Amino acid sequence: FSSRSCFPFDICAYRSRSQKRCLCSSFIGIGMLWMRTGALIRVAVVVCALLVPVLAAGEEELNPDLQSAIGRAPDVCHERLLAYHKKQQGNGLKVKYSLDSEVSKEKCNPEALMVSGGAEGGRLMKLPSGRAEGLQHHHLAGLKSENLEEGESLAFLILAHQGQSLDFLERLVVMLARPQHYVMIHVDAKAPNDLHNFVAKLGTTVNGNVKAQTPSREVAWGGPSMLRVMIEGTKLMLEWSEAWKHLFFISGSDFPVKTVEHMSKIMHTFGPSSHFEIFHQLPQYIRNRGADHAWVECENFVYKVGADRPQPDGIEVWGGSSWATLSREFSDWITGCLFKLSKRDPDNFFQTQEGIVVPQMCRVAVDYLDYCENMLSAEELYFQTVFMNSMHCINLDTRYLRWVHWLDGKNGEHCGVSADWCGKSPGLVELQQVRTALQLPAFFIRKVGQNHGMDLVNYVEKRLQNGTSAPALLPLEQRGTKASSYERGATYSNVPSMVTDGNDYTRWSSVHGSDKEWIQVELVQRADVCGVTIVWEHARALEFHIKTKPAKEGIDKWKIAYKYKIDDPKNKHAQRDRRLHGNRLENSPHYDLERYSFPRVSTKMVRISLLQRSTSWGFSIFEIEVHGCSGNEDSASGKRNHDEL
Repeated sequence: FSSRSCFPFDICAYRSRSQKRCLCSSFIGIGMLWMRTGALIRVAVVVCALLVPVLAAGEEELNPDLQSAIGRAPDVCHERLLAYHKKQQGNGLKVKYSLDSEVSKEKCNPEALMVSGGAEGGRLMKLPSGRAEGLQHHHLAGLKSENLEEGESLAFLILAHQGQSLDFLERLVVMLARPQHYVMIHVDAKAPNDLHNFVAKLGTTVNGNVKAQTPSREVAWGGPSMLRVMIEGTKLMLEWSEAWKHLFFISGSDFPVKTVEHMSKIMHTFGPSSHFEIFHQLPQYIRNRGADHAWVECENFVYKVGADRPQPDGIEVWGGSSWATLSREFSDWITGCLFKLSKRDPDNFFQTQEGIVVPQMCRVAVDYLDYCENMLSAEELYFQTVFMNSMHCINLDTRYLRWVHWLDGKNGEHCGVSADWCGKSPGLVELQQVRTALQLPAFFIRKVGQNHGMDLVNYVEKRLQNGTSAPALLPLEQRGTKASSYERGATYSNVPSMVTDGNDYTRWSSVHGSDKEWIQVELVQRADVCGVTIVWEHARALEFHIKTKPAKEGIDKWKIAYKYKIDDPKNKHAQRDRRLHGNRLENSPHYDLERYSFPRVSTKMVRISLLQRSTSWGFSIFEIEVHGCSGNEDSASGKRNHDEL
């Protein structure tokens, strides 16, 4: 009989779905159908009553969670679900630990780190090293690379999901891949073949070290499979190269808001630090994340199989985001413990081969991995807990290096989709959040939409290129910004100075309904100029000129340095705009950054003459930036250059 559904006449007092007990209920059902006399039925009941205790000897009743899971799960999962019950009955749950690290005991315990309670529950108020600048509530303060010359090799492990956009993934890889850096991509085994084939070929099309992580595994949200992929990926990264110093775990929905060159220089200043979002797991956190229950992953779903699970004894549990940044030293130690100083069971990655004596210094890494096999979202606790209960905890840095768009309340919750639990995912970032992240020292933003987010990707790429490959920005005189008009309302005024305030949230706009407007900026001192960046709002110009004037006083004649007209067949900016935004720019995004370059001209004043509107409103600009020259530009008497950089 099927272990999933006993014979309909299941009248045994034992409600287990095990086949032995199901046999009894089926025996009674058959008796009811075929035995015609009440006496025979009573005999069958007596036999069952005597038989069940014998058949079930040594077994305890399956808990309601496990019964429910078996009733819902496909047959192929039943053995795996029952394995947890056997593990529990055999006291196979490793929950007692003894630490070998005096550093962890003395400097990394919650009392020493002044862990807070209340609304800030679990947050560190002090670091093991004593450094204040590494605390998470300083939010990456002081991270600047302009004056740093030396960088380091970095590694990036990208976890691509089954719905991954090929275009988005390629753009992400291109932003990170360089000859001195390493990018490995794990593709969910459930993903279409097109994605697997695309990733396999990326290494031949991208300038840098790029390859797929093999073997590919199926990953379910909340299941331990994600932790396994991260651990295996870390091991493969160490085997791939001896050069890299820090490893970033990256989601396929993340996107960098800093150049990899900037990241390299900043990370070099940190030394052997590992970077986590990290909280001490107080009892309420344990409950809120479902860690007081037991879980089993099977067939891309995570089933709850027990409540009131014993918590680890002898160590402190820490957790946070799974998207951490590990030092090479910690990566080498933890993989050494799991793969060299112990061996993974070939039939169960999370367990150690029998007969292997694990060194005391590795017990936390090895035994806690065993515990994590039946944990929800184990990757959010494993690395933090092992790190903080090891000698490496002294190198903790809680500057997270990511900007995440979390939603308020229940927004972003997903219940029962891939687990018997309600999880919460970040919201998709919009332009406002991207601009915020760009102005902060964070390295990555998440999460970015796979399709509609491509406009944001374009903007980030341009903004980063504008700050790195473009000639240096020239300082502007804040009081020298003027315009022909500006829009004002009862509660706002979009004044000209807003285009030079360095704030991408503010904008200048001209009065509505008028063509032939202008706005001008003034350099602090006369300089050679070779380009202007304009950050357009949706209400932009179908035609405009960029003009220059050598001095504020004296010469009043403005000279045209650059011309733009939407239907100009030779202007590559206009060609691009027609292709992306329509012949009348009717599909222009709310926020679009463009850098217009032209031959060198010596000037102190720059004016944008706006000749034709693209909307019924006026003209609207967020920011204007003026670029110097790199030294190779032609003089103003030469041919004008309309090419994009």
